[in-house]
Amino acid sequence: MNSPRFLPPAFRYVEWFFVAVHVVMQFDSSSSVLPKLAFCLAFLLPSCFFPISRPLYQRVGYLFLVIGSLACGKFLGVSLDFLIYLYVAKSCFLLNLKGVICVTSITGVVWVLGEYVSELIEYQSELASLEPVFRFEPPYGFGLYTPRTLAIYAFCLYLGCSVAMIVFSYAIIAERKSRQQAELLTNQVEALAASLERTRIARDIHDSIGHTLTDLDMQLEVARALRDSELDQSFQAMDNAKVLANQCIEDVSQAIQMLRQPEFNLKQALVSLIEQATDQYILRINLDIDLPKLSPYLKHQLYCILKEGIVNIQKHACASCIDIHAQVIPGGVSVALRDNGIGFTPSAPMRGFGLKGMIERAQLLGGELKIHSTIGQGTHIQITLPL
Repeated sequence: MNSPRFLPPAFRYVEWFFVAVHVVMQFDSSSSVLPKLAFCLAFLLPSCFFPISRPLYQRVGYLFLVIGSLACGKFLGVSLDFLIYLYVAKSCFLLNLKGVICVTSITGVVWVLGEYVSELIEYQSELASLEPVFRFEPPYGFGLYTPRTLAIYAFCLYLGCSVAMIVFSYAIIAERKSRQQAELLTNQVEALAASLERTRIARDIHDSIGHTLTDLDMQLEVARALRDSELDQSFQAMDNAKVLANQCIEDVSQAIQMLRQPEFNLKQALVSLIEQATDQYILRINLDIDLPKLSPYLKHQLYCILKEGIVNIQKHACASCIDIHAQVIPGGVSVALRDNGIGFTPSAPMRGFGLKGMIERAQLLGGELKIHSTIGQGTHIQITLPL
């Protein structure tokens, strides 16, 4: 497992704290205080430099230089036990798992060997002077103080502390990786949301302004074709074009208002849509909506579906009546759109993007749209959306 190239800033403060603790501990020495203090303070230098982005050989050299200096201090009588475990933890951020195991093992052998040799020398000097052997009861009942028992004790202590530091360091690394993955997923979600928003805007433009601009173009084409022969009809087409242009302006204004207003009123928007439709066409629209409080996004998408359906009926169905019925069903809402127009064959290839847009919107909301139609008997569109 490759380590991410970062080191928590708190490690440096912890290292300075450990150096300060060892400096204070040297004042208990009976002699040679100044050299030992200088040796301890020298470890402030590697704490200010950490080759986390350097080549592998520099990272390995950094670890063995510092840990070797700690081992030399052990033989010189300067014990820096806290720092040795801190550098074991640092190796987790500089090397992969195999490298960490190698560094920890070599350091452990040198450290325990140094502990054994130093205590063996002291033990032999006590025997040579015929002084009573100092009796020391280390934890966990090792018994009398001897170099061998102390070495076993030092090995167990080093093993336990090193494993704890490695586990703690890799927990920090795992947390950091999880955070980076979460940031990456967040960026991907934002990109996907932006893509979906662009798709939604394009669909809204098609469903609202696109239809009106198509009608406007047709009316202007009629006016141009009849301007030399039928002035009355040409003027009528121009009047219709003016109405359609005003409707485009109204659609844009309504779309902006929908985006800005905090709460979208679905029923009021449908009533306004029905008023516009009945003003331009000889058409009766019956509205029966009984829905709970829906999310603004769901209400807006439902409005766009119904608007597209009404526009399609106006253009192609030759209907005189439209029924819109919406109600709550178990687990969602059901919306029915019926007309008494000429009908069509649902299995036939779809021309245009109206019905396709309605189906896509329903699928985007996790629902489905079913079309039932028979030639001469009108069309029934059933929309089911989950809550």
